[in-house]
Amino acid sequence: MSSWRFKRPTKKERLRAALASRTEKLDEVPLAFTPVPESAFKPISKPKGVDWLREQKERGQSFISFERGVFKAVPHGKFTVIELVPIGPVPNLEEISRFTAAFISPCTCRVAKAIPLSEASSSSREGDEGQLQLKCSTVYKALKKRKMTRGSARDVLVTIGVTMADLYPGEGWNFVYGQADIVDGLGVFSFSRYNDNGYVFQWGDDLKKASANQVQPDGTVDSKLLYRSCKVLTHEAGHLFGMLHCTFYECLMCGCNHLEEFDKRPMYLCPVDLRKLQSSLKFDVAIRYKNLLEIVKIFGWEDLAGFYHTRLTELVGDYTKCSSTKAERKKGGTVAKKNTNLSKAKAAATKPPSRSSGASRPRTRRSHAKKPSSASDRKQRRK
Repeated sequence: MSSWRFKRPTKKERLRAALASRTEKLDEVPLAFTPVPESAFKPISKPKGVDWLREQKERGQSFISFERGVFKAVPHGKFTVIELVPIGPVPNLEEISRFTAAFISPCTCRVAKAIPLSEASSSSREGDEGQLQLKCSTVYKALKKRKMTRGSARDVLVTIGVTMADLYPGEGWNFVYGQADIVDGLGVFSFSRYNDNGYVFQWGDDLKKASANQVQPDGTVDSKLLYRSCKVLTHEAGHLFGMLHCTFYECLMCGCNHLEEFDKRPMYLCPVDLRKLQSSLKFDVAIRYKNLLEIVKIFGWEDLAGFYHTRLTELVGDYTKCSSTKAERKKGGTVAKKNTNLSKAKAAATKPPSRSSGASRPRTRRSHAKKPSSASDRKQRRK
């Protein structure tokens, strides 16, 4: 029996996890990356039974550790798209794509052409309940093969496979809801365990005859399935952007071992992970919250809408005036505006020069050697 026992972080340890450097003080952390209001962010609960942190030895990832990480997706140039690739027949992914796009803004999200289920089933096995299980690494191979084909999109930052088949990562594991390969920018997640009607694909099914009618007759996604799918997709996307499992707050990035544990986790990022994602994507926090609020209201997710409303009120007051024009292009955005603890000197140093004020680009001085004044000088220089 393992002697591992998870120790919950103290309040000070949770706050310090969001620090950007060893020299930054707690009262210098931008307001957006602090737990305000305190009621909106619950400390991570004590694991029990077969919960994730009872079985997995994880100590968490501070913002400083995140910044030191090498393997993470960072938008650059034209590579700004998260591509969702159906593996076999799946429900309509447009609503999931819409939510994901708001979550990872200013990146975008689109649905690609499906890969036949049979192309990702070479290492499949029979699950504990007779269901078909695809091996994650085999799905990755199918996604890599697709990326190498002629005519594939060249603006894709990360690719995530979506399937109705159950998944397993390897021997010793019963299943996984999803998994990410950070090095190759690939991920995969499954709808199968969120479907109240049971597993769609059974072991022994003729996968070449798999059709959309097996998934859902009308092709739509019910509210519970949509919510759970958006949650696991954005969780896996978080891994691809370099975030490890959260051990500080009840957070989207917490690890989960079973459906009950998965359902109790919120579908928003804690202050620590929000700072990580903002560091990579450079979004304006208030504008991102506002866009997500509008979408979750349409989907009818009242609890989540309440969270975004509360946070926006704390950060900017009247958030209806938030504009997605100039503010969204600022690297600081809400972060810079609400960081009242920064000194004026720091704020002035980070402000870009205004062309209208006559500021010009700083020129780099070059040191030039003096021209030799005599034949002896020229001879010495040649030596």
